[in-house]
Amino acid sequence: MKEKGSRHLRVLLVVCVITSIFVLFSALFRHGSISIYENLPVIPEKVISQESGKVLATSESIIKGQEAFRRLGLMSHMTSMGHGAYLGPDVSADALNRILKNFVGGEAKKFFKNNTYEYDTGELVLPEVYARAWADAKLDYLKEETFMEWGFSDSVIGKIFADSDTVNYLADFFLWQAWISVTPRSADGVSYTNNWPYEPKAGNTITPEAWNATYASIVIFCVILFSVVYLYKKRDFGFGEPKIKIPDLSGISLTASQKSSLLFFILAGVLFLFQVMIGGFSAHYYADHGAFYPVITGNYSDLLVKFFPFHITRALHIQLAILWIASAWMGAGLFVAPLIGGNEPKYQAGLVKILFGAVTFAGLGNIFGIWLSGQQFFSDNMWFWLGTQGWEYFELGRLWQILILMGLAIFSFLVYRGMKPALAKEKDKGSLIHLFLYSVIGITFFYVFGLLFSPTTHITIAEYWRWWVIHLWVEGAFEFFVTVTVAFILVTMNLISPSRAIRTSYWQLILISAGIIGTGHHYYWIGASGSWLMLGSIFSTLEVVPLTLLIGEAIWNRRVIKKAGKNFPFALVFCMMSGVALWNFFGAGVLGAIINVPWTNYYSHGTFLTSTHGHGAMFGVFGLFALTLMVFCLQISGKGKLFLKSIFNLSFAGLMFGLFGMVAILFVIGSYQFMECWNNGYYAARNLAFYDQSHIKMLLWIRIFPDAIFIIFGAAPFVLAIFYNVYKIMIKK
Repeated sequence: MKEKGSRHLRVLLVVCVITSIFVLFSALFRHGSISIYENLPVIPEKVISQESGKVLATSESIIKGQEAFRRLGLMSHMTSMGHGAYLGPDVSADALNRILKNFVGGEAKKFFKNNTYEYDTGELVLPEVYARAWADAKLDYLKEETFMEWGFSDSVIGKIFADSDTVNYLADFFLWQAWISVTPRSADGVSYTNNWPYEPKAGNTITPEAWNATYASIVIFCVILFSVVYLYKKRDFGFGEPKIKIPDLSGISLTASQKSSLLFFILAGVLFLFQVMIGGFSAHYYADHGAFYPVITGNYSDLLVKFFPFHITRALHIQLAILWIASAWMGAGLFVAPLIGGNEPKYQAGLVKILFGAVTFAGLGNIFGIWLSGQQFFSDNMWFWLGTQGWEYFELGRLWQILILMGLAIFSFLVYRGMKPALAKEKDKGSLIHLFLYSVIGITFFYVFGLLFSPTTHITIAEYWRWWVIHLWVEGAFEFFVTVTVAFILVTMNLISPSRAIRTSYWQLILISAGIIGTGHHYYWIGASGSWLMLGSIFSTLEVVPLTLLIGEAIWNRRVIKKAGKNFPFALVFCMMSGVALWNFFGAGVLGAIINVPWTNYYSHGTFLTSTHGHGAMFGVFGLFALTLMVFCLQISGKGKLFLKSIFNLSFAGLMFGLFGMVAILFVIGSYQFMECWNNGYYAARNLAFYDQSHIKMLLWIRIFPDAIFIIFGAAPFVLAIFYNVYKIMIKK
């Protein structure tokens, strides 16, 4: 009778998953693609002075300005509509401030809140006083001193000003963003960017719609959270009382492809160490804009700044994170495939080595392409294909992006190939092994959407598709992969039954599917329609729910370890899994919820609070899980034995303490930025002078200590232990 009830519940969960995905994707397309395309911020054919008839800008110059912004990699130094790096200012806020500064005659906000765009001719006709302020602001951008104020080094400024047309185009692009940020989209007086950035002098204040969305999201979130917790307990969706059975690893014999898959761990280790070191370098630029720590001075410091300016190191820091995490996940997926399948497909080892070579080649191309593009070695459109696409998280060239996508597709095929016998035996297409395969395929699928924009694509459309990859790839495909893989590992260790693992996976998939619409919280201020305020704020908060359940699983795992006693061989793996669950809840969940609520998002968008969430979620969840997978695979390879286990324990503690210190400092600085924005406007919060305040500079210098703990006591020994374990396994006779 109990089995029949369980089967009915399973059917209900499957129906809920399919319905959720269909409904939510339909809503995303309706209120996303169609709405975005229908309500784009206009790019005028000409910007004209009403009295003199002087042409101030054209659609061609604005689009070329956007293209130059991407080509020069400026999004890795400053932000556009709040997205990008935070050392420099936000483009729209800075341009708006310069127009205000040069505005003479009349109250500026009256002119700003009057949309004089003529839809018949496609021309934007500005009153003379507005046109003069626009022209004077443009003159500021033609001076090298302006870019020096933004923290650019002399060598970078020289490359920007190498072509006078480029600077003119950039100025038009900046000023156009200021115009759409204050100009009403419709009669309600709300601008194309929903009155963002905050600037009361220009008439930009938070909208009533944002306030309503804030109240609604909090209430609905609380209702759903309590409902989920109640159902989770009432319907026994959890794991119940565990039955401990210590797995026997003595009979495991590695296949050739499994040994080959360990090469991915070597690659991941090298990239991980490089990424955290260059991350520390990038972080120090905020404290000392033109030098590399006091210990390196004079010509050596100048050379480092010249060859590794902030926009290059920041781009490398992000791309290296993606590369090493993907490499670790690939290695783990290829390692467990024969374990699941029960045999070694013919030529699998050779194909794994070929994939490893291809991924290494694409990764090196990505790294060197970013550096060469940052130094302006590419001309024409080669920068886009071989250097950088110029968008945050898409700093890599399009060629390397395509190669990585092909690598992910081949990876999915090889995992399917390795698990094929087990897939055939598992008649139910919705069972755990099939779910694992679907999660792998999902990682490949959502990366495709990054191909849907070019250097000249309207910024709002480009941002829309970019966030499909960043949010749905990470919060959707990555999260599903983590959930199913954790469930699979628990089943492999005989700690839970497959039926309970499947039930939990489906339950979390329903909640993760709800987060699809949550992508909209990234669209508030990029020129999307106001409907995203309500949709994005409500559904983005739901992403916290499955993360909350993971904490419950982590607590349960701790009980399992205690009951298993000293003979339990995977104590470190489960300790690291608990760390993943903790950061999943706190870094991705709590810190994400804080900045997702429309009211806080309005003032915190593009501040260190966003960076706080990014560090806590990116490494705390996906990075730490990648390290956990490597330890798990290596321990299986050693038949339960893990070499240098004390080093792993030390490094795990170093990583946790270092990350907590980093996040704490970033959160404090972000809170100061939030208050600065609240009191003096967004421009003041993002001005370089903000970082030069004594208390902020002190915090930026103090960050050296958690960074050092993370690198010296965390990353470095962990990578060393990984290398040693792979070495011992690979040379074993």
